[in-house]
Amino acid sequence: MDKIFKDCVKKNFNFIFLVGAPRSGTTWLQALLASHPKIITGQETHFFSAIQRFLDFYDQRDDWRKVGLDSYWPEEKKFELIAALFVEFIKPILKDNDLDFEFFLEKTPEHAMSLPLICKCFPKAKIIHIIRDARHMVASLMRVSRKNNKYVSPTLAAIIWKNFVSNARSFGKSLPKSSYLEVRYEDLRTNTKDVLSSIFNWLDLSFSEDSICKIIEKYALENVKRNKKFDSIRTTSIEPDGFFSKGSVGDDILLNKLELYRVYEICGPLLKELGYVESVPKIPLWAKICYSYKLRKLLRLREI
Repeated sequence: MDKIFKDCVKKNFNFIFLVGAPRSGTTWLQALLASHPKIITGQETHFFSAIQRFLDFYDQRDDWRKVGLDSYWPEEKKFELIAALFVEFIKPILKDNDLDFEFFLEKTPEHAMSLPLICKCFPKAKIIHIIRDARHMVASLMRVSRKNNKYVSPTLAAIIWKNFVSNARSFGKSLPKSSYLEVRYEDLRTNTKDVLSSIFNWLDLSFSEDSICKIIEKYALENVKRNKKFDSIRTTSIEPDGFFSKGSVGDDILLNKLELYRVYEICGPLLKELGYVESVPKIPLWAKICYSYKLRKLLRLREI
């Protein structure tokens, strides 16, 4: 281990992992949090998603004798090795004069699917899970995919939301309240000051009301859309057109009826559990026929 890693460990340096379904305000919240002088962050690493695939390769093998990774590294050593590799991964943005920071904030939305691995590598890590109404998340993901000349169907977007949110929440329930925190995107949008203050309190980081107001003003969505970047995220570059949106909340849902019914069919029970809807609308037969995968394939229509 090099000097930076040894000094960080000595100072009880810790990690915050920010997760959530894509287009749920993860980048905005990351920038707001990283404006605190005790938090450093960089671009998404996707590190644990890649490592998870690496580990899954060995776990899925049906070897009749002990070979591969487990024959070289015992369980606890394996996670120590991954943790050390992650620190090496982020080292390029850590400078000697940064060693008074308390947290490195890592934000990769899909790490919502790798929280057990993350917590085995970093047992003291803080997990922040931001949740947004699936209807708005689906509309936003579809919009940004079109900007990039791709097509993400409402079905795929809804499945991503359901899997990310349900997996993160399920694992979060096994963690103490000091390790796992859920944040509603809608609350962050409408009451940014109180939500940001509560997160800093949860992290046991000192702040002033004036500093919170300055952070909020600097990273107001209209300013960010104009600058196309967040200064508090190191290694970041100008984000592509369409990355920033107006951040719709409430009844301003940019989905047509068919798309909306598809989201309700996939995400309805979880939307109700989270309090986004009082009851799940009944899906009419015409909608089920219209978004039938087999029928649309037969008619050579793209998936809904």
